[in-house]
Amino acid sequence: MRQYAVILIAVVVLVAGFVARKYLAPGQTASTAVPAEVEAATRALNAADALVLALAAGHEGVTELDPKVKGMRESCEALEKLRPTAACTDLRSKGDALQRAARNQMIGESTAQDFRAATATLRAELGR
Repeated sequence: MRQYAVILIAVVVLVAGFVARKYLAPGQTASTAVPAEVEAATRALNAADALVLALAAGHEGVTELDPKVKGMRESCEALEKLRPTAACTDLRSKGDALQRAARNQMIGESTAQDFRAATATLRAELGR
């Protein structure tokens, strides 16, 4: 009789595990929200760093900077949906100014420094 009880308990545990995995996994829990925030923050920081590196390498053309500014803007918007940051708002406005300066062929050292400072602010805000 005990053997049947052990088998019955094992079957119930297996069914409960299956049901829990099937119905509880699709919902977003706190443990999945944190990695999404970390991923968005990493993408935003990487996009900003890519722009800083492009400026440091002397890329000042519209065709070189526009895709990088667009990527930075999109990644900052994704981050702000999960975690509002003042630095991302500042980075987006600096990105717009950078695009205008590139179109007018007037990217000066102060424009690049402003963008570097905004990137450093984002890094500090994210604690990296």
